[in-house]
Amino acid sequence: HDDKSLYTGMHAGGEGMAEKSESRRNLTEGMGRTKLASGEEVTEGVLRKLFGSEVKHVFDEYCSGEATMDGKSFNKVAKDCDLIDSSLKERDVDLAFAKIKERDARRITYMQFLEGLVIFANKKGVSVEEVKLRVLANDGPVLHGTFAEANKFHDDKSLYTGMHAGGEGMAEKSESRRNLTEGMGRTKLASGEEVTEGVLRKLFGSEVKHVFDEYCSGEATMDGKSFNKVAKDCDLIDSSLKERDVDLAFAKIKERDARRITYMQFLEGLVIFANKKGVSVEEVKLRVLANDGPVLHGTFAEANKFHDDKSLY
Repeated sequence: HDDKSLYTGMHAGGEGMAEKSESRRNLTEGMGRTKLASGEEVTEGVLRKLFGSEVKHVFDEYCSGEATMDGKSFNKVAKDCDLIDSSLKERDVDLAFAKIKERDARRITYMQFLEGLVIFANKKGVSVEEVKLRVLANDGPVLHGTFAEANKFHDDKSLYTGMHAGGEGMAEKSESRRNLTEGMGRTKLASGEEVTEGVLRKLFGSEVKHVFDEYCSGEATMDGKSFNKVAKDCDLIDSSLKERDVDLAFAKIKERDARRITYMQFLEGLVIFANKKGVSVEEVKLRVLANDGPVLHGTFAEANKFHDDKSLY
């Protein structure tokens, strides 16, 4: 055992193999190994300047209560944010994780996660801002599973008793307490004037409020899916305004930790649409006003005489 010169077979190269394995590890541990497209080294200070804590809530959601994130969740972020494509494959995400984590670690910190987003931007050939907006537009982990069978004691809220009887109302009240006009003024009109609540009221008033309400399905606020559907149903999607642009607009107008937008934020989104399409806000408003409400798509069941012919009932 002690004299390694007497080792045979695969054991003869054991030590050398171990050394080679060690050399394959990422030995450039420490911030600064990744660079921005400009060539600037990525340091903690640079990451804080680029991201701050804007995407921290997304990181936390995918950590499932832990302070750090594993490789599986890192890969899931890339998938759920639609970052995976021909320029950034799943294998590239795994390699990025291997690069940003510490040598012997299996999980990454928030700062390492941010460095990974920079790597994604470099690999895709887009700006870090675009990747950040994609992440911000994410509604949280997309779960895939099975549906439980109907249960009237759970599904029929009229049967709820005690504190559970008022549970839904309490959630709605909590939602209404949010400051939903935060960040107003970051968007500008084509004239250069900042978009404030007063400007939006002057441009739209409550003219498109009924359209907003129809797409909210009884809620006081609108989710990203409905916002995208408004753009589609109003024929606003074209070569100058793609679905991706609508998602990015939603990420920009919503609050940092929110998943829904208010009427005022919806109006700000319409201004962004007008700017992106290079048309007046008035034209976008008229398109929205011309909309007859959500366009529903479904399938028709085939004819069935036992159902359709009531004489056979």
